[in-house]
Amino acid sequence: MFSVCVTGSVAVGLRRDEQDAPGRLDECLETLMRDRPRIVGFTSIFQQHTASLALARRLKRQWPSTFVVFGGANCEGVMGAETVRSFPYVDAAVSGEADLVFPDLVRRVLDGVSVSDLPGVRTRDRVERALAFGNLTNRAACCAGFAPGPSACG
Repeated sequence: MFSVCVTGSVAVGLRRDEQDAPGRLDECLETLMRDRPRIVGFTSIFQQHTASLALARRLKRQWPSTFVVFGGANCEGVMGAETVRSFPYVDAAVSGEADLVFPDLVRRVLDGVSVSDLPGVRTRDRVERALAFGNLTNRAACCAGFAPGPSACG
């Protein structure tokens, strides 16, 4: 079963009425958690990041064992690494074509296996090293042949 909650709509609502934002996030969390998913993914582009992070934080407070993964344009390269490093309620961020690694990510999470070595997946245990050494190439895209050129794959 799948739960759907569009955080982009939450972002629009936040702009309209900032005082009502907590209520909107609670509604979204309630909708999302009807199925009690073990994994929740957020696709974040443009203005959705803050609303998605707010919902992810509420989600982790209610159900800390839920695996939270972010992807989308706001998670490319350093942005994804910083999302994982800066927000402890985000378990992973995918940089690049998440469609390529997401099936493996889901299997591993459900089997209790680390996702840290999946191409393009940023996790807390590896993000500090990647940032320190500038090792943030888009490996998911490189592996699939979608990289803009050979230098992008390092």
